[in-house]
Amino acid sequence: MMTNEPRRKSLEALILLSDDMEFAGSFKDCSTVLSDIEKLKPTLVLMHIEMPNVNGIEGVRIIKKNNADIEIIMQTVFEDEG
Repeated sequence: MMTNEPRRKSLEALILLSDDMEFAGSFKDCSTVLSDIEKLKPTLVLMHIEMPNVNGIEGVRIIKKNNADIEIIMQTVFEDEG
């Protein structure tokens, strides 16, 4: 599995440059998603599907079960070798 660190850092920089958005935090997976949500109180989560340990699909389930009002945008990367 390819690391998502460069993509996370790029998105963080993009959000930090925007006057319309506020950056709350960035995490490599959803292992601590409930405590992260409780601490940071985001209104929107940008979630990558493919992550180590606890992936984005499971992360969405965890978030929505406990915080139904949080909006989530899912993303993934598809690389076509052909």
